[in-house]
Amino acid sequence: MLETPVMTLTDVSHVTFKGLTWKNGRGDGVIVQGGSSCLLAGCTIRQFGGNGVEIQGGAHHGLLSCDIAMLGRGGTVVTGGDRKTLTPGGHFVENCHIDHFSLVDHTYTPAVLLSGVGNRISHCLIHDSYSSAIRIEGNDHLVEYNEVRDVVRESDDQGGSDMWGNPTFRGNVFRYNYWHDIGNTLGVGQAGIRLDDWISGVVIYGNIFQRCARGNFGGIQINQGSDNLIENNVFADCRTAVSGGANSAEARMRFLSGAQGKGYIEEVNATHDATIVLTTHDLAEAERLCGRITVLNEGRVVAEDTPDGLKATTAERLGRPATLEDVFMTYTGRSLDDDIDEDDAEPDGD
Repeated sequence: MLETPVMTLTDVSHVTFKGLTWKNGRGDGVIVQGGSSCLLAGCTIRQFGGNGVEIQGGAHHGLLSCDIAMLGRGGTVVTGGDRKTLTPGGHFVENCHIDHFSLVDHTYTPAVLLSGVGNRISHCLIHDSYSSAIRIEGNDHLVEYNEVRDVVRESDDQGGSDMWGNPTFRGNVFRYNYWHDIGNTLGVGQAGIRLDDWISGVVIYGNIFQRCARGNFGGIQINQGSDNLIENNVFADCRTAVSGGANSAEARMRFLSGAQGKGYIEEVNATHDATIVLTTHDLAEAERLCGRITVLNEGRVVAEDTPDGLKATTAERLGRPATLEDVFMTYTGRSLDDDIDEDDAEPDGD
């Protein structure tokens, strides 16, 4: 039995595979890398230890009317588009039947994982899994006219469709889907759609949610975030239609100062032409995250350069290798601990 994919396409374009069956492998089924406009139509992909189909880059590849089942991991992993320019990938998973996946790795291996920009899931039937059916990462994806049922049967704090952890995942649309019989009786809760950890700018309209609000969750669960539009949906046999936490200034600060927020800053730096202004007393954090550092003393700019540039200049003045702590002390005349103590001191009442 093969441990490698049964078929790998690399930089192949305009090829259609129709009515074929691929099955019985220990690894992934089919891999498509680069290229454009390849189509798997009316094919069967089943009984693989890994993912059924992976589309890795390229443009306008698609799965049409395929049956995908009995998988150790996910059904399809679809990546395409450029988040830096918001150029769409144009990939699609359409009219497919995907069931009984995540049999080995029970969580974070959905039927369809879309990432990148501008890809689509439509007219699919997805069912029978321990965790989520769909996961969305990136921008401007469309999820429409699908039926999702009997998923999230084992995991907690999840949704039939799940998004989390990056406020720049904006412009995604869920419309005209039927979400039903989702969740279990364990833990915090399970929802039809879950937007977690600052997911923002999502549109959810024209959906039906039935029996998919378990535990403390509603049919739609939102944890923080902003600019999410929920409109013209139907909720039936759900304990709550929409549930979620407050978008407070304190919560925003906790997110940005925590490990997840720092990872978000690194991701934006890597993928966008954006300037992020970060104020911090953590010099190790500044050295890791910042391309340029500005040192302020009593409201005035006293030094500005790259981390390496600041250390090199300070090393010349000190006659020895310098750290950013040395840079701070050289240009401000005080230690970082002194600066923090001043910030934390109570105001004088006299």
